[in-house]
Amino acid sequence: MAPSTPYPRIWIGDDDKPSFQTAQELPKPSPGEVLVEVLYSGINPADIKHATLLGIKNTVAGYDFCGRVIQTEPNSIFQKGDVIAGYTPTNLKRPTKYGAHQSYLACPESMCFLVPENLPQSHAACVTVITMTAADAIFNLLKFPLPWEGRLPPKTAFLIWGASTGVGTSALQLAKAAGADPIFVTASKARHSRLLELGATRCFEYSQPDVVEQIQAAVKEAGAGPVQYAFDTAGSYSTPSTADLTARCVANTAAIVSVVLRKDKRFLMPLATTDSDVEIHPPELPVPITIPARKDASDRAYRVLHWAIKRYGKEFKIPNVKVLGGDAQEFMEQLQIAADGGGQFGRVVVKHPFH
Repeated sequence: MAPSTPYPRIWIGDDDKPSFQTAQELPKPSPGEVLVEVLYSGINPADIKHATLLGIKNTVAGYDFCGRVIQTEPNSIFQKGDVIAGYTPTNLKRPTKYGAHQSYLACPESMCFLVPENLPQSHAACVTVITMTAADAIFNLLKFPLPWEGRLPPKTAFLIWGASTGVGTSALQLAKAAGADPIFVTASKARHSRLLELGATRCFEYSQPDVVEQIQAAVKEAGAGPVQYAFDTAGSYSTPSTADLTARCVANTAAIVSVVLRKDKRFLMPLATTDSDVEIHPPELPVPITIPARKDASDRAYRVLHWAIKRYGKEFKIPNVKVLGGDAQEFMEQLQIAADGGGQFGRVVVKHPFH
């Protein structure tokens, strides 16, 4: 089917809110990129939070996608008609061609993969960002051994705050594969049974006033303390913040990661994209800053992504994927829910085209 214009897209403007637009021209791929007809796009908190927290706005929203290749270069690793998935680059002044929440996008070949038979297309559309972010945290920042290269020492405790998020469930499964044990997690009570199935040792209701004391007691009971590794995958700025609560549960010398920037210098922030410099402009800073590329880290995370895709449905999976139809208003509501930290257990994707 030939590409058609105009086509719909979701825009993030100066007000940091999603809005419906139509595009008049197809994206123009640069050398090394493919043109893709989007079949599904995945909703991530970053779709809006990158505007509010990092200054990435006035562009088409979205990173995760699954789609069909409609144009390649002669020497491309892909062919016209291939069903591929992946995620698109981020940066200040991000070109509109990279937004996943539109009918057509351009993407560097290096950020895509062929969708295998064991990976449903709707799941392929929401697996890359969360897996790459979790892999950067677990294997680069916390320096856990790669699953096929070794195991952590016995009684290496790990804490995940907000384990029912997309990054949280990914981090849980990757940490288990690296040999972390025991793994303590927080989440709402209704999600505990699924998290235990995915590899958690003990689950705690994060809203309990004594949750920190409960975790500390469990660590002592397991004989695995003090906790030296922790990951705040909730990224809340409440009072106390999820970072504050995480830090209270672990050793003063612990390596701690959070999915959002923290003023506390003990916290490192993982990125889904580390193969190139990323310029951001947090609102509290007077000028933009550049996060330098970490090429080796990127290569390691991609190896983990492909490990997870090969084993998808067995050793690694997304607990639940909800597919939205083509209603743009519902689409934008779900984007805001994700940015606000709400929504279902699992992931939400949108089937294209939408209107």
